[in-house]
Amino acid sequence: MAEHNWKITGVMESDPVQLSDTINAWQQSYLNALPFPAASIVFRNKKPVVLFCNAAFSEVASARKQPNLSASEEDNTVHLHPELVAALEYMPPSLRKPYQFDWMPPGREKRCVYQIKVTAMENPIIGETCYLMLPIDCTATAELHTTLRTKILRDSLTGLPNRIGFSRLLDDVIAMDDGNSPVAVIAIDLIRFSRINESMGSLVGDELLVSVARRLTSALRPGDRLGRIGGDQFGILLTLNHGTSDVWHTARRIKALMSTPFNLANLKVKVNCAIGFSLMDDRIEVSEDLLRDAQIALKHAKESDHVEVYNVGEASALRKRFSLETDLRRAIDNGDLHLAYQPIISPYSKRVVGFEALARWDHAELGPISPAEFIPVAEESGLIIPLGRWALEKSIYTQQDWDKQAGFALPIRVAVNVSALQLMRDNLTEVINSLSRQVGLNGERLTLELTESALMRYPEQSISVINTMHELGIKISMDDFGTGYSSLSYLKTFPIDHLKIDRSFIANLAEDKTAVAITRAIISMASTLSIKTVVEGIETAEQDKIIMDLGCDYAQGFYFSRPLPADEAIAYYLAANKN
Repeated sequence: MAEHNWKITGVMESDPVQLSDTINAWQQSYLNALPFPAASIVFRNKKPVVLFCNAAFSEVASARKQPNLSASEEDNTVHLHPELVAALEYMPPSLRKPYQFDWMPPGREKRCVYQIKVTAMENPIIGETCYLMLPIDCTATAELHTTLRTKILRDSLTGLPNRIGFSRLLDDVIAMDDGNSPVAVIAIDLIRFSRINESMGSLVGDELLVSVARRLTSALRPGDRLGRIGGDQFGILLTLNHGTSDVWHTARRIKALMSTPFNLANLKVKVNCAIGFSLMDDRIEVSEDLLRDAQIALKHAKESDHVEVYNVGEASALRKRFSLETDLRRAIDNGDLHLAYQPIISPYSKRVVGFEALARWDHAELGPISPAEFIPVAEESGLIIPLGRWALEKSIYTQQDWDKQAGFALPIRVAVNVSALQLMRDNLTEVINSLSRQVGLNGERLTLELTESALMRYPEQSISVINTMHELGIKISMDDFGTGYSSLSYLKTFPIDHLKIDRSFIANLAEDKTAVAITRAIISMASTLSIKTVVEGIETAEQDKIIMDLGCDYAQGFYFSRPLPADEAIAYYLAANKN
């Protein structure tokens, strides 16, 4: 809207009163001709007074007349609505640009929204500053914003607040937290939802989600709020009137409600749920902290099949773990890891028969990081696959370097660990063939170590991989035997070559007769099946003597040597095997 400046451009020879009436009539006609509400106002005694306005403005912005006035008492003066008068009190004394504010006329059947725009105009005729006041109808825009807000904050299927909307509820609670109204967030996950969705279709899955939302709503008290925070996850904002007992009572109600089967597609389907919760405390600054904590507890609940509460410090540990994952990814890409080689010894001749390749990581800022810390991170994140490939490649190239130093092909086997994830997802055959072609290495100098848990988890895949590896001349070793859940019958099923007896059996070998008996039984059984045994964790001469008496084939441990860098490992080999 262009600004209007009314100026005197000439003087007519006329009666001043008549001239004033003419100008006033012209101004009123001008406003009446406008197709939108408009008024000219002045301030007298710091109060806004309407000089001229059109009917549209009067309809929008004027105060309602008293209904009990008689015809003779009727006041035709247009008075601004008190709310507008109050809003104009905040207007700066001198306006260099239009003053704007939003206003909703009260007492109307339909909600209307106006943007009031006030522009200063000098009026030398009356010797005062006039203000052009324009109410701009923004109702349609406001309704669109409300509709979009609803779509953004509401789940279209259940009608519940979605994750964004639920987070807004939490943010409001956090902002008003005074320490006297404790709250908790409960996270709920439907255990078999994906199977139902896959087997019965997405429409039935949607029907289940709506039914679950209704049941959960019935479990709430007045003031508690329910939201859908994920595909098959719901969140409850719970006010704690009686401490954490409120959470446990609510969790029991939810479990009881969910125990009743749902009628889906003419079938009765029982759906279990996992429940985890977090409590509001001084650490919480934003809603995502509270939600994240509840979902961490929910993850534990899925594993334990019990209602779980978040333990302070877990989020920090997860952040550290994620940071470690990021650094590990970079270390693998940049070649910042290295292999250490622990000798595998014949306990009788003390000659070296091979090495186990062990990944080591010297972090630039944190220093050496234990494999017990970064290997689980690699397995959880999938980095174990590139890490495993790197270890295979590095160990094969190291053997090639050793051969060059010795001047001939050394009869050394290097054992490389293979994870369950590698066994399932990586094409080990192609990886090893490709590496062998690059360096001309015979597979007979390589041993793959697989944990018994990996072998048992994927038995058919394991047997297939083992048979293929044997065709390439590669030996297979079952690592950490005795720590998992294997059946002895699997030793006959899996065509393994070596059995590594876990160090947990060896630690108290000198004092524990039961450990001696178990170790003897394992060695005897393996010998019967023509499987060589390797005992891990030998740290004393007494343990070395015991395993020799028991008939173990090979051993490794700090008693013989710690894991060595590649150059020290070949020197150790040459010294131990010089005769």
